[in-house]
Amino acid sequence: VTTRKGRYVGNKLHVGAGVVYEFLAVPYANIFYEPLCSRSRIATDTKVMAHTATAKKPSCVQGEDKAISEVVVETDEDCLHLNIWTPFLPKLCYDNCRLRHVVVAFVGRDFEFGGNGHEMYEGQYLAGYGDIIVVVPNFRLGVFGFLKANSSKTSGNMGLYDQRVALDWVRENIEFFGGNTTEATVQIVPFGHDTGAVSLGYHLLSPERHWVQDAKKFIFHTSSPLRRFADNSRAAISNAQILTRTAECLDVVKHGSWLRCLRTLHAEALVRAVFKVQRGWPLFVPSFNTTLLPEAPWTMKSWDRPWLRNKQFLVGSVKDEGTVEMNMVLTRLQGAESAQINANFVAEMHTLITAYNLSEISEVNIIAILSIDFEMHDVAKILTFWQTVLGDILYICPINYLAESLSSKGNAVYSFVFAQRPSWKGAGLATRYDDIHFLFGTPLRPSSASSEVDKELSMTVIDDWSRFVKNMRVQYLNII
Repeated sequence: VTTRKGRYVGNKLHVGAGVVYEFLAVPYANIFYEPLCSRSRIATDTKVMAHTATAKKPSCVQGEDKAISEVVVETDEDCLHLNIWTPFLPKLCYDNCRLRHVVVAFVGRDFEFGGNGHEMYEGQYLAGYGDIIVVVPNFRLGVFGFLKANSSKTSGNMGLYDQRVALDWVRENIEFFGGNTTEATVQIVPFGHDTGAVSLGYHLLSPERHWVQDAKKFIFHTSSPLRRFADNSRAAISNAQILTRTAECLDVVKHGSWLRCLRTLHAEALVRAVFKVQRGWPLFVPSFNTTLLPEAPWTMKSWDRPWLRNKQFLVGSVKDEGTVEMNMVLTRLQGAESAQINANFVAEMHTLITAYNLSEISEVNIIAILSIDFEMHDVAKILTFWQTVLGDILYICPINYLAESLSSKGNAVYSFVFAQRPSWKGAGLATRYDDIHFLFGTPLRPSSASSEVDKELSMTVIDDWSRFVKNMRVQYLNII
């Protein structure tokens, strides 16, 4: 494929009775300074030879996600690329050659983990059976994407600007992959899962205008811009200076500034230092009091935006959203088998709640709730209770309030609660990422140990979500 930005050679895959063309690790941005805190710009490939886009490349630098064992990725600082799956290419098409709708999916957790390299985000089944184009970009995470200083080059939120650059690349080039950009705001549908959904909400509410705000449809899975995170605005400089000391980047005089000193460190050393500073909870996250985000969405007096009307939204969550956070707590308490509801548990829960900027829930409240008689202090039931509480306050309530707020402004809002757990995970309710497995067709893979029920549900989800994207009648979603 030859685009305005370069030439690419991809893979041809067979999905069902059809074909899907796959282009992996297509670079969408250049970083003109250093990978740490420099603004990215849309990439231009001037090579005469075609870029080989047949194999995955690493996700952006991040630590090990100990709360979710199924998400393990290879990482590198050279990570601003995207993967594309398309059911047809204009130059190879002789029948049914209409241009397709495009879904651009942003994924990740806590602005620290995630990337397009995981098998879970491979889009050939969604593209093939849904007859749409699927694009999954990377964006910088953690300290590399959200370190903030009093500098024009380190104003924070670089990861969010990466997302805007990725969207711009798609708008400029996706027509060469079969995407319809004659009306980009109608044909391109932004999709967000977890902090990808939080990011989309930030872009929608930002006073710094971007064409994505005029998109007619959005998909939010699991989270919303009302989800709270640690304060990386007022405490940003302090956090960075603590990181500098922890990383033993003490020769500030030689390098001229703590930021320049941090930039001399190897990425792995920086990740290790971040882990020590934040003690397992996200710290380097989007900053407010900036041009992109003047204030936090949950403190805004009004969501009145001229462009935030007459849109369609698909929003929802899984039945059990609190499992990941509870796993984080139990990991720090040396596992569920030995976990005791004692002072350590109370302290750990308070640390988590403080880290997620939920100061309204004090240590006193936690102790009071724990004093409730859970059938002779049944540890398993207490943990299940707190798992539900965490899921509600961090995910369910924010996304439900988002849906209600959008609906009140004259938008059409479709909602869902995903309850089906994949058969290969055993009994129980759906937890984080289970919805993604079904949407991206994990049960349909030849290597998958999935039941027929899993396969049927995956096809149903793909059909309904793609119908939403293509402005067709949706059968199994609730309208708010």
